[in-house]
Amino acid sequence: MPQSDSETKQKPPTPRWVKIFAWIAIAAMAVLVILSMLSGTEHGPGLHGGGLDQVLVATC
Repeated sequence: MPQSDSETKQKPPTPRWVKIFAWIAIAAMAVLVILSMLSGTEHGPGLHGGGLDQVLVATC
């Protein structure tokens, strides 16, 4: 038995602007990841301290 048009209907394709936006977002995230890996800064407690180590040294 042949299927009618309503049964074989597919979803409409994704609009071009959505695809372009997705590729730009993926490229931007990739650039940010690469830059963060190549930045050369060391990660550690001093990075998140907010300068508390200088305050403690100055008050001692």
